[in-house]
Amino acid sequence: MNTTTDVLPTPMTSNVFTTGILGIVLVLIIAALCIFPFTTHFFIDWVAMAFMAATPTQIILTSLWGNKKPQFINTLSPSVKGVTLTLITMLAAVIVFKGILLFLSGVMASPQW
Repeated sequence: MNTTTDVLPTPMTSNVFTTGILGIVLVLIIAALCIFPFTTHFFIDWVAMAFMAATPTQIILTSLWGNKKPQFINTLSPSVKGVTLTLITMLAAVIVFKGILLFLSGVMASPQW
């Protein structure tokens, strides 16, 4: 049994690695082109807040539920499942974002004792 061939990358794994790196570079280039026209101030305000509001939902959907809950998600095709999970995340982010704005504006502030 030759153990040196067990650790050497096969053409399949090196192809997957190369494709992954090229995919990351392509996504980063597209993202840079999308954000290029905007100033830093634009991303510090509502955009960052929207992503922070969506993060807990993404963690729950992916890490805790494995993208398998709610139950009807399992019956959907992969593309419809992706769109549905995105819509669930966006809905939860809107609710959390609105709650944060209400809290910061003093509408939902803690009661004065």
